[in-house]
Amino acid sequence: MLGMLLIVRHRTMRLTAALAVVGIALAVVGNAAQRPGLAQQTVLLVGGSLGAVAGSRLLAPGAALVAAWRSASPSWLPSVGRLAGAALLVAPAVGLASVALVGPATDWRATLQLAFVGWTYSTAIAAVTLAASPFLGASVSGALGLLAVWFGGIPPSAMAELFGHWIYVQRPIVLLWNALPLGWRASRWLHQAELGDALVLGTWIVLGVVLGAWGAVQVALVQDHRSG
Repeated sequence: MLGMLLIVRHRTMRLTAALAVVGIALAVVGNAAQRPGLAQQTVLLVGGSLGAVAGSRLLAPGAALVAAWRSASPSWLPSVGRLAGAALLVAPAVGLASVALVGPATDWRATLQLAFVGWTYSTAIAAVTLAASPFLGASVSGALGLLAVWFGGIPPSAMAELFGHWIYVQRPIVLLWNALPLGWRASRWLHQAELGDALVLGTWIVLGVVLGAWGAVQVALVQDHRSG
């Protein structure tokens, strides 16, 4: 419940939700349901954007972070509970977008598959921004998360070709592109049902919770040291 309140009370999340509604409406008007690729990318973009902004608020420096490390519960529990709240908030948006864009043009099995993949992907993005926010702050982690969502649909092969003339830049970027839970991986999971893609996204959800809990403790120790 606290995770939900941290998200819905902030104007950045409300603005992102409004933009998501506009994007879905434009896709519906543009008859995206007749173009499965465009419909899927729209759902992933909407879910990922909401997840990026939602996750950045959960352990943001200030009251949210203070409440997390002062809790009498285990250090991992605030991260798990708040990420679960973010996932529950994003799930209806991803589900409705899937129904609006894919449901009318295909069977319900494909719609449910897109909704599940989009929800898992958005939760993984939320976990990444949750882990980054104690160190970078909500604004920076949310902005980086949105950039990852907007450009993450580009496959690693295209990134390798784009930076082909800068070999020392190409290799770390391609490695990073293959490691992060980006949109191209969610798209491949949809089209090829690769188990490895599902495992990578699930691993990032767990890793984000662990790193978020660790980051909250580290920031708390630094603040206690400064105040002492």
